[in-house]
Amino acid sequence: MKPLKVQFHEFMQFKNFAERTQEMYLNAVSELSRYYNKSPKQIGQDEIIQYILYMQNQKKLSFSTCNVALSAFKCFYNQFLNSGTIVLKIPNRKRPKKLPIIYSQAEVERVIQHTDIRTVQHLLGHSDISTTMVYLHVTNKLISKVKSPLDNLFSDEVDPFDSVLDDDKENSND
Repeated sequence: MKPLKVQFHEFMQFKNFAERTQEMYLNAVSELSRYYNKSPKQIGQDEIIQYILYMQNQKKLSFSTCNVALSAFKCFYNQFLNSGTIVLKIPNRKRPKKLPIIYSQAEVERVIQHTDIRTVQHLLGHSDISTTMVYLHVTNKLISKVKSPLDNLFSDEVDPFDSVLDDDKENSND
């Protein structure tokens, strides 16, 4: 009979898991087994929960890394072993929400002064444009000071680019 690790690997190949997923799942189950120094078949749900907490609190691993390990354990115990002796009933964990970065009025003015609204939305990390619109009132006094390039179209000033065109016309008549 093949070793448990080989059987689990073949199971994931048969299920057409991505190679990287297979590597990560095999590694997660191996680390669990090493942590308790026993076969994963002998490890129960309470031990798995304690191991996830250990990864999170002691090893300070990222939320994503802990979730990959949890997914590996669910795959190993619920799908691969599927013996009925252990069925992980651990709900999916919620990703922690990060607090937004708060900018001062001066910082917002600097960002908005020379930028379009979609760029500002992206820079501020807003998912909804209406959130960004709240900050637009800050720039009303600045808008009157900004000179649009279109204003030059209707002025009496000569555009240097036009004079180049005139020179080209003169040269083409020669």
